[in-house]
Amino acid sequence: MKKLYVDGFLFDDEGNDVLLIRKTRPEWQEGFLNGIGGKVEEGELPIDAMCREFAEETGIAFDQWEHTIQHDGPDWTVFYYRAYSTPIVNTVINQKHFPTDEIPIIYQVSNLGQCVRNIKWAIPLSNDRTVIFPVVIEDSNSI
Repeated sequence: MKKLYVDGFLFDDEGNDVLLIRKTRPEWQEGFLNGIGGKVEEGELPIDAMCREFAEETGIAFDQWEHTIQHDGPDWTVFYYRAYSTPIVNTVINQKHFPTDEIPIIYQVSNLGQCVRNIKWAIPLSNDRTVIFPVVIEDSNSI
């Protein structure tokens, strides 16, 4: 059975900045930037998992996600989502306490730094307002 994951990119209204987290786990992602997300639970729809994961990692309920990419590997699928909201980005980054040790940080889309391998292409693609979504991408790599 395939492992299912969600990954969300919350952009400011202009799409210049994106909210990401510096991963502390799993070990292979430690120290790298990634979107906000995680595993889809048994019987859960990916969009519901995206809303749940965002609330769990930021402490803020938000449900305005658009499905952009379905990234299929041999034993996994990642559902990517995007949203645009400067007020929500500001609310998240101005918090003093977070539910987890992975603290969301705002990054310039044009200067992301060291990311999990798929993030370097998934963010610009998800941020492209001319693409008709969702896009399906096949990948031969295992996680």
